Amino acid sequence: MLYKVLIVDDEQIIRDGLNSIVDWNSMGFQIEACLSDGKDALKYIKDNKVDVILTDIKMTFVSGLDVALYIYRNNLPIKVVIISGYRDFEYAKQALQHNVTHYLLKPTQLNEINRVFSEIKEQLDNELINKEKNEIERKKNKELKEMLQEQFFTDLLTGALKNEEEIDKKLKFIYNGLAGKRICLVDAGLSWENTENIKINSEKSNSSIIIKNFLNFNDDGFAYIPILYNNSALQVISIFPDRKYDIAIDKLIKKHFLKADKNAKSIFGIRIEYKGAKEYKSMLELAMKAIAESPLKKEASKDIRHIISEKDFLSLNEKKNLLVAHVRNADRECANSLFQSLMAELKNMDIKVVHYFMVGLFATIKENMDIQIDGRIECQFKYDKTGQLDTVEKIQNWGIRRLCEIIEFVKANRTSAHINVIERVRQYINDNYSRDITLDGVSNISFLSPVYLSRLFKQKTGENFSDYIVKVRMQKAKELLRQPGYRIYEIGNMVGYKSTRHFYRIFKNYAGCTPTEYRTKINNK
Repeated sequence: MLYKVLIVDDEQIIRDGLNSIVDWNSMGFQIEACLSDGKDALKYIKDNKVDVILTDIKMTFVSGLDVALYIYRNNLPIKVVIISGYRDFEYAKQALQHNVTHYLLKPTQLNEINRVFSEIKEQLDNELINKEKNEIERKKNKELKEMLQEQFFTDLLTGALKNEEEIDKKLKFIYNGLAGKRICLVDAGLSWENTENIKINSEKSNSSIIIKNFLNFNDDGFAYIPILYNNSALQVISIFPDRKYDIAIDKLIKKHFLKADKNAKSIFGIRIEYKGAKEYKSMLELAMKAIAESPLKKEASKDIRHIISEKDFLSLNEKKNLLVAHVRNADRECANSLFQSLMAELKNMDIKVVHYFMVGLFATIKENMDIQIDGRIECQFKYDKTGQLDTVEKIQNWGIRRLCEIIEFVKANRTSAHINVIERVRQYINDNYSRDITLDGVSNISFLSPVYLSRLFKQKTGENFSDYIVKVRMQKAKELLRQPGYRIYEIGNMVGYKSTRHFYRIFKNYAGCTPTEYRTKINNK
């Protein structure tokens, strides 16, 4: 591959000399054009791809510095080499400010041009390699994200997700900014006009991609996520912007489906039958209400967990959370032992189930690291690679290596991890003091055992876990008691105490007086 060079100089003898004397091809370059002014250069790069511009610094209409400034301000991927007869420091300074790659002085030696362009060739080669790597990584991440999204919505529609905090946490990870968006659940059906294409088109991955692409080709800002359970049954999550529409949402969705059906039919012979749509106020409402109404729950269970009973699934999930706790505690022995036990349970299951479990495990570990993940450890979370492993044994060996490396990283950063997790626990208490907060409940959120969390909290804050909850609640109670609009029992409820008598007792132990006495003192000041 030859990189493209544009020569710009108002002296023809210099343009011709640079074009003919320098052996550009041997250095990996080819001259695309030779122009006499920066004005022509700006026009040229708007319509043509150029990798390097070799330009004079001063020209009649638009200078080489102006060209460099345009490229810099528009963030164009073009290297600029200035060639100038001026030794003035200000010119060189401006060139540096405009991100000019090299600044050559006339008369320029041939070996100097060769040296400069050899360096530029190396830079361009490295950038191309990195660009290709980034594109491969982007595609892998896109595939993984789609896999996680499908798993999330499948779990949602089959009743595996019913906890609001868990739903929000997963949404932030796979669909940042989606929480709170308006959604519809659409029932649809699939059929094929040309039976010869059924074998090709009925594959889940192909059909899902076809349906998703056609449905998302709309001008109304709607996003569609198809959940395909078999060769004819389909449910689609529809997410739409918060704005007013001229027609009802269900009619607008139907219009999108009719258009998708027409396009899919004409190209692939696939019919997408719209059967109806129902709007839900939140993901939680969808999770709680759509299950009973969905005719596809049974099919969904077959698709992903046809071997796993609900009891076994919950057991695996509990062990997964415990494994995350061992990783965060840097307990290598317990983590390895539990991981081996989990893999023994999974060894006879469908390989797809094992893939989904591993993705969920390492995604959960990454979400709950509480340590700044840098380049040294980021590679250990490339859990999309598990999709390339075709046996449980290979997945197990891969997982053990990853866990050991992650645990070593946690050990090296244990102090910052502990500080982060305690800060997160304190923030949770500060945000949820009105709820029933227990050590067991918070330990699940922090992925630490209750005993370990209690000891760590005391060590890092100097306070007992329960004492801190009381302190937060009592401070809030004092704030509310300063406001005459609330009754005592209302304030007790607002800070997490259902029993007014219990609230009185706790407040008196903390403040040395009853809530009524405290309010009286405040009012008399």
